[in-house]
Amino acid sequence: MPDLSKPHVARIVDYWLGGSHHYSVDRKIAKAAEEELPSLPDFQRVHRAFLKRAYAYLVLAVGLDKFVDFGSGLPTQGNVHEIVLEFDPSAKVIYSDHDLEVVEYGQEIVGVTHPEQVRYVFCEAAHPEEVLESEMIKSFFGGERRVGIGFTNLPHLMSDEDVRSAFETLYEWAAPGSHMVVSFGTDAIRQYPRILEIEERHGMERWWRSLDEMLSLLGSWQLTEHGVTYTRSWPKHSVPEDPLLLMSLGFLVRK
Repeated sequence: MPDLSKPHVARIVDYWLGGSHHYSVDRKIAKAAEEELPSLPDFQRVHRAFLKRAYAYLVLAVGLDKFVDFGSGLPTQGNVHEIVLEFDPSAKVIYSDHDLEVVEYGQEIVGVTHPEQVRYVFCEAAHPEEVLESEMIKSFFGGERRVGIGFTNLPHLMSDEDVRSAFETLYEWAAPGSHMVVSFGTDAIRQYPRILEIEERHGMERWWRSLDEMLSLLGSWQLTEHGVTYTRSWPKHSVPEDPLLLMSLGFLVRK
């Protein structure tokens, strides 16, 4: 039985995306946040659209067919495996999360829908070696290390030290030609102190960064020619009209 004593970010996102994997404790905080920012559900849908464009590029333009995703949350409502399998039915995806409840639920979901091509495992995003050094990834990917990596809607949940260390570990493991999809919540959210108050009250620790602060953590990863854009417009460079969408930046990096 899931822990219903406090809200869970994965279930809150599922609620905003129109899914069914959420509870009253999640809906309560989601609705409280919506009172301050009514377009929060649209924000999540915009991010899913960003994922579709980014992963379509990795499959169709870069030619990747193996993907490992960190901080995955619940694999529902247009997530990575649905996107890449649409463009390449032979693609393989490994999801991971640090929350055992989410992992168990995720395993149940993908075990029913895509048992041959999708895996869901436990991993702390700050320690990606837990997946990268496993026998599972070696056998599932056939030893292939030229992969697509997902690190989306995740950096603002991690300290600078943890993000920097994770990016370094991923770079050292990945083969040349590998790409990583990154998105993060920016410090623009500080103009909404009520949201910050809600997060603090519910023990939801966040590290909101400027673009320069985020880029300083990339290490050896190189930005692709698309540069950094708002997730609403990637790969184009345009400024969203909705102020909420100014809080989400996305980009691709490559080795």
